[in-house]
Amino acid sequence: METRWGLDLDMSAVRLLRRDGDNWAEESLEKIDSPDIEQRLEKLIEPITDGGPVMLFLPRDQILYTKVDLDARAEPLTQIEKARHKRQVPLQPPRSNAIVPVSQARCPARQF
Repeated sequence: METRWGLDLDMSAVRLLRRDGDNWAEESLEKIDSPDIEQRLEKLIEPITDGGPVMLFLPRDQILYTKVDLDARAEPLTQIEKARHKRQVPLQPPRSNAIVPVSQARCPARQF
C-alpha cells in the first residue's frame, strides 16, 4: 500500500502532509505551544481514515547517527540493539497512549 499521509515533526509544530504522486503538500499544521496539544493533534489526524501507513519526517538533528563495530560471529541485530540501549537516555513515560512506536503508528486516529 502506498503511503498517502505523512507527519512532519519538529520542535515547534506538527504538520500533516498528503502525498500527490511524488510530491508532499501540507494539509494542516499544529503548533506545539499549549497544554491542549493532544486534542489538537487528534483533530489534525482526523482526515487520515484509510488505515494505511503514515510516513514520519524527523528533523536531522533529532536522529542519532553512530558507528557500531559488529562481531561477524554474533547475531548482528542483537549487537545493534545492545549498542542502541547503551546510548539511550531514560525518558519520562508518556501521559497517555498518544505516543506509540513507529511500527504501530497506523491510522485511523482512534488507534493513536
